[in-house]
Amino acid sequence: PTKQAIFDAVLADQLARTRAAFAEEGVMFEPSEDPAGYAGAYDETERRVLAGFRYFFEDEQMIRLRCLLLISQFDDARALAAFREIFLDRPREIQAAVFAHLMENGRFGEDDPRALALAFYGPVFLLMMSSMPWAEAEPLVRDHMRRFYAEHAIEGGERV
Repeated sequence: PTKQAIFDAVLADQLARTRAAFAEEGVMFEPSEDPAGYAGAYDETERRVLAGFRYFFEDEQMIRLRCLLLISQFDDARALAAFREIFLDRPREIQAAVFAHLMENGRFGEDDPRALALAFYGPVFLLMMSSMPWAEAEPLVRDHMRRFYAEHAIEGGERV
């Protein structure tokens, strides 16, 4: 009945689609979900992380939503809140939960998980906001992840 109702329905539908796609890939959708799937073998962790990011780069509806929210955030407080939740706050909170879990399990050296999340997600966010195609972004994200992991992971009490 209103533009706001349409906006709310589009947003709810996209979040439901994202939740389903993430569940299919074993990717965390909420910071409260169990991060144990990210604490196993590096290859599996990398697969999950890349699958989550790939969705934001390749899903046409998510790309349209990102563009809509990016433009609308300057005139609409609800669009700003949605943009921040989907593209800034939730990803960093999920990553902070994963890093905290890795620290608790002796896989990462002690540090501030929120600071690590910001350091990890910042470059990916910049690539996403540049509208870079996943085919170009993926090798950059993969390399960033490997370097980040090598810098923070520990084995036998020492950094890798």
